[in-house]
Amino acid sequence: WCPKLQLNEVDRALKRGAQAAGSEAAPILNTVTTRSTPPTYHRTNTLTKGYQAIIDAYGVASYQEINPAIFTIITFPFLFGIMFGDIGHGLIMFLAGLYLVLKENYFSKRLKSYEEIFLMMYHGRYIIMMNGLFAVYAGFLYNDIFSLSLNIFGSSCSLPTLLNTRRTLLTTSIPMPYTVWILRDRNIQETLISLE
Repeated sequence: WCPKLQLNEVDRALKRGAQAAGSEAAPILNTVTTRSTPPTYHRTNTLTKGYQAIIDAYGVASYQEINPAIFTIITFPFLFGIMFGDIGHGLIMFLAGLYLVLKENYFSKRLKSYEEIFLMMYHGRYIIMMNGLFAVYAGFLYNDIFSLSLNIFGSSCSLPTLLNTRRTLLTTSIPMPYTVWILRDRNIQETLISLE
């Protein structure tokens, strides 16, 4: 099987191979019609190759189906950023991925001399870079840098204004995903339940 767009390339390669071997017989390339389903082929480049590998790990799409790797290029880093939202750690990931992308030509000439763990990072350089970028973005939304609170945008929580000098705030944990906040006063007891 060969992609239609690469038939001329295959023909030239066969002719070069015959000349290099010193063969007097000219190679013949024929297009054969068949009823069998061709294998799936997804053309990739350096950006899409890593995402295509992730998709292929789950399963290869059938012939003429939509390639889900196209959607993964944005959704995978976005969901990673939501999970790992931290400005500092995301910036380190982004800079590491950016370094590997900018030094792509330098590393590609020496790939055989590197260990397996570096090769895994090198082949996933665009994934690392984009995951870091989205982690920085989500870190700004979460006000989080190196797992420390960063109050850039201020807080919209008005609970401290509910408290006065005579009230105290008690927090009780329930074995459910809730936190119960009990505001106690001499005569009033209010209960606020918030989902965590």
